[in-house]
Amino acid sequence: MKLKNIFAAITCISIFVACKESKPTDVTEKIIAAGQMPAIAKDASNNIQLVYGSGDSIMYASSNDKGISFSVPVLVDTLNGLVASATRGPQITATNNGIAIIAVNNEGNIFSYYKNETGKWMKAAKIMMPTQLIRKAF
Repeated sequence: MKLKNIFAAITCISIFVACKESKPTDVTEKIIAAGQMPAIAKDASNNIQLVYGSGDSIMYASSNDKGISFSVPVLVDTLNGLVASATRGPQITATNNGIAIIAVNNEGNIFSYYKNETGKWMKAAKIMMPTQLIRKAF
């Protein structure tokens, strides 16, 4: 029993020490844009890719300086009934082949987008959900 208590104490101390980091003094809070449910991804070049919902709009911004500054947000698309709450907002991923976004509307349809080689967002696909599944998911 004593060994178990000693192990628990050492574990707690280790976690406390590991979590206690000094914060850099040059960190400032900055609002990138107004919106809901942001999601981020880091690409192969360590650039930060950001997507979020703003009303019915899917918005995108990026940072090539580790988040110190971000590009002006651009509109990816507008979806009537965009779901951007309850952890169901637009999602973004960065792969070796590029950047992609998926988003869902209130009808349960899933929309996907990709950023082409010129930097323009293109609609890739729409997956329509059967009505029975929509009632369960939303």
